[in-house]
Amino acid sequence: MPVTLYPILPGDRLDEFVAGFRAAAAVDPFGTWLILPTGRLVREVLRRLDEEGVAVIQSRVTTLAGCARTLFEDHATDERLIDETESTLILSHLLAEHADRLTLLTRTGRSGQGAVQDLRSLITQIAYRQVAYPEALGDLQSEKSAEIAWVREAYLAYLHEHRLVSRGMILLWAERWLLDHRETSTGTVWVYGLIEPLPLQKALVLAIRDRAAALHYALPVLGGDEGAWLGEVERLPGRAADPARPRQIRLAAWKDRVEEVRGIAGEVRALIEEGVSPGEITVAFPDLSRSGALVAEVFPDFGLPYAPSKGLPLPRSPLVQALMTVLATPARAYRREDVVALLKTPYLGGPAGEVDGDLVDALAREANIVAGAEAWDRRLAALADRQDDDEKVAKIAEVRERLVALFADLATLEGTRSLSEHLDAFRALLDCWESPCLQTEGDPVLSDQEGRDLAAFREVLDSLAGAAPWVPTRPMDLARFHSGLGLLLAGGRAAPLQNRHAVQVVGIRELPHLSVPYLFIGGLVEGEMPDLAGRLPFTNDQETRRLGTRTGAEVLREERSYFLAALRAGEHVYLSAPLSDGDRPLLCSSFLDEFVGDAGTWGERGADYSRLWAAAKAGAAFSDGRLADGAALLPPHLRVENLVARINVETRARNGAFESPFDAVFTADEEISAALAERFGPDAVYSPTALETYARCPFWFYLGKVLGLEAFPAIEKDLPPQERGRLVHQIAFRFYSGWDGARVVTAENRAQALDALQVIAAEELEGYPFSSPAWVVGCEHLLGSEATGPGVLEEFLAAEEKRAASPFLPAHFEFSFGMPLGDTDADPASVPSPVAIPLGDGERLLLRGRIDRVDLSPEGSFLITDYKTGSTHPLPREITEGTALQLPLYIRAVEALTGLAGVGGTYYMVRKGETRNKAVLWDTRIKPHLKGFSKARESEVDDIETTVQATLDQVREYLRSIRAGYFPPAPRVTPCLPYCECRTVCRCDKWRLAAPLREE
Repeated sequence: MPVTLYPILPGDRLDEFVAGFRAAAAVDPFGTWLILPTGRLVREVLRRLDEEGVAVIQSRVTTLAGCARTLFEDHATDERLIDETESTLILSHLLAEHADRLTLLTRTGRSGQGAVQDLRSLITQIAYRQVAYPEALGDLQSEKSAEIAWVREAYLAYLHEHRLVSRGMILLWAERWLLDHRETSTGTVWVYGLIEPLPLQKALVLAIRDRAAALHYALPVLGGDEGAWLGEVERLPGRAADPARPRQIRLAAWKDRVEEVRGIAGEVRALIEEGVSPGEITVAFPDLSRSGALVAEVFPDFGLPYAPSKGLPLPRSPLVQALMTVLATPARAYRREDVVALLKTPYLGGPAGEVDGDLVDALAREANIVAGAEAWDRRLAALADRQDDDEKVAKIAEVRERLVALFADLATLEGTRSLSEHLDAFRALLDCWESPCLQTEGDPVLSDQEGRDLAAFREVLDSLAGAAPWVPTRPMDLARFHSGLGLLLAGGRAAPLQNRHAVQVVGIRELPHLSVPYLFIGGLVEGEMPDLAGRLPFTNDQETRRLGTRTGAEVLREERSYFLAALRAGEHVYLSAPLSDGDRPLLCSSFLDEFVGDAGTWGERGADYSRLWAAAKAGAAFSDGRLADGAALLPPHLRVENLVARINVETRARNGAFESPFDAVFTADEEISAALAERFGPDAVYSPTALETYARCPFWFYLGKVLGLEAFPAIEKDLPPQERGRLVHQIAFRFYSGWDGARVVTAENRAQALDALQVIAAEELEGYPFSSPAWVVGCEHLLGSEATGPGVLEEFLAAEEKRAASPFLPAHFEFSFGMPLGDTDADPASVPSPVAIPLGDGERLLLRGRIDRVDLSPEGSFLITDYKTGSTHPLPREITEGTALQLPLYIRAVEALTGLAGVGGTYYMVRKGETRNKAVLWDTRIKPHLKGFSKARESEVDDIETTVQATLDQVREYLRSIRAGYFPPAPRVTPCLPYCECRTVCRCDKWRLAAPLREE
């Protein structure tokens, strides 16, 4: 078995080897082999042979792993080859079954995704490196290495017992089979261009050598491999050449990774415009997984056809995510986010395709639904009970009905079952829903991608179904099945789109021995090229060295060999490096140093082929009045007049004074003003809150009251602020309505009052669905406990006892006007009609509202009290400025209804550690009667009637502005309130607001 050794530079003598293979294969087609280092080179050689009309046995032109697989398929008897899905399933089973002894590799009795994938990789690497594990660690052996060794031995024993061979072990099987069958010989074998082969690869080559009639081995002379391991050889003379000099090399550095990919795309597009075919261009990265996502985002913007060598990871596929959500929804107890995701995806039919996901999301947030199938129906029913709008009640009823049907279907997936039973139930439900639903129209590229994603997903399911009968898994619940399937999908990818006429996007290790007219290599930074980590999974640097794999110098040599081999692939080479990744600076690869000064530069052209760039330049041209220049940059479907109009809105209408409809100022539009005057005319009913909204920010009023928009409700795991206030109001109302203590708290009756309050509070709290730790603490703060001390209720009674020194006594609670009286939680003196308040100049205000509390004095005067559970309340100056309208308006409303005289208003702060009744507006004449009250600064006024009338005058102006259509985003309270519901859509500009002040 003579061995001929050919020292080569990458790409050299490839034609000679192919020609030699052709000649030998013509005589012995089945016994002659051509073994190549990469699958890409295999496809390229087969393509060339096909174009030349040469017929060969295609399985004989292959990689070393492909050769091993062909040997297995030709000679294995009772053994079966398993894929990564089945290997992962076996390892997961071993970890789950023996979790009690593998505490370092498992979490809470279940293996994590990372652990299984890393274990599979480590077992394969140990086999390829042919090291004794864990003995090679010496004194570094530990409990961790003992667990890993046990799993490895158990895994290999399982494969042997069941006559299985994993893809990671196929080389080992082939080597052993060849050693066991030395009597069988083969023909001539041509092995070309293996760079720094690992020990197992070398062992297989030697086993092939021993059976081959002749072995021709092309050895790249880039690193330290001189071929001595091949034994006695005939060494042919090498060819003298510069190993790292293609015809032309250019260098560029970019601000960050995005700019680098955009720079590459621009240069590629410029080359294509010059006549270069896209198929003649290859773009490579050391880390294709990272850079591939940027290529997918940037290349379409430059109109570049491209073909990546790796398909999309299955977990990132929207289609696969939708299918997994079917399992995740019941597995994770019908969480709101899962249910909403299920309803919003376009890929599912059945009940999931019949419900408006956005509507369900909004209702779930409003109803504070977090999870739980039963909670969905119960809380939606409670939400419907709180509604006055019949249309919304009907919508809730429809959603409830359809969710019941959806949850009933999903319930068929639940339960503890075997792996096969879970698979059958999942597939049956998808079939029942006729899912997934793939689009037949639209973007053909997207349709093709979805088809490949679905094929890869079904391949995983089929592999899992094939393995299920012989992998002795225990019955599992749905959560474990969902987690296990996710683990299997984590390592899967859709098949890449093959298009040799498009720009090829590859990993740098796919380049050796190729011939590429125009080659771009990006991402050349330290840590990626070279990547000196070289660390095996579950090992640190010291353990990696102890295992005898590779030293740092050997890793560097290998990385340099691949880099030089990549350079040799290109005729015109463009090298580049990003200088940052987000806010993290990056270092250019040391491999670039030797080219600095000698290489050319690139990266200054092609940006104008970007649609984003063209849009920005067109906008700048239009802004400068250069319409023809801007129009020349536009795609055909965009009209110049529309774009110019939009730009004018931003550059002119939204600058300077607020005076155009684009700032919600409609005063010049007679039709709109007339409609607003009718809608918000004398018969319109207002609440103090609505008027305060306009007073604080007209644009906020416009969005909410004119357009009827609502902020998307947030999910609360604790009592939201508005509901917290309602709870306090309800407790206080029930307490004073049912307590017979003459509504005065004294030292004598305080204990009795506290008992009554706590009973009421406990009953009210039972009606809430929360159970979070924050909720438990909040309840303790309200009721009091040994851990938190006196609660808010006790503090409230202490404040009430102090207030008892005043002649003002609580008289009315939840006193409403202009509000429905169908419930019992309103004061008996409440009236259903709004209060008509004269504003002067023949105008009136119809006011509705509900006053938390009205305190009366024996002289017939009263105080308005508003409970506050937050940390702040309006200040006296806000009343004077006309942005806090509630107290003055309520004073006038009660005066109109009762004929009594209003003398003040208070905010009752009901908050742990801060409970007190604070007067913020009061007539100086009642100062002696405010014993037990705290008083805000500047809250005393000489004549409260004057303050109330000033508020009414301001309200009159607000109403006139509303009816005229004046709603600019110019809040009177600056900076904008942090709780503003419109902050995500508002165009308020603090610099624009300051412009009129500077002019003044």
